[in-house]
Amino acid sequence: ATTGEPLKRIREAGAIRQGFHRLGELIIEVVESAQVTAPQAAFWGFVWNLTDLHDACAQLGPETVSLPKAAVQPGRFISTVRAQVGLGLPLALMTPPSRP
Repeated sequence: ATTGEPLKRIREAGAIRQGFHRLGELIIEVVESAQVTAPQAAFWGFVWNLTDLHDACAQLGPETVSLPKAAVQPGRFISTVRAQVGLGLPLALMTPPSRP
């Protein structure tokens, strides 16, 4: 309800439930879990879509990002920025979704 946009997809993943909202090019992922006891919602992390993920990872280097690997979404790849970089929130870099 907070985003004002319809829920596009729900993914059940064991003890968590993920809901996805699209705001233009931005995708908001809302995660529910009985293990989360915070009194209000909070950002867990961000994902940036990059046209050339492999080149970006090569330029940033293995000290900054993980090697790209297959993402949950078919045909996409994902890499994560290492926590020691100190961004404060997790950041993933991902190839964009395929367009039909």
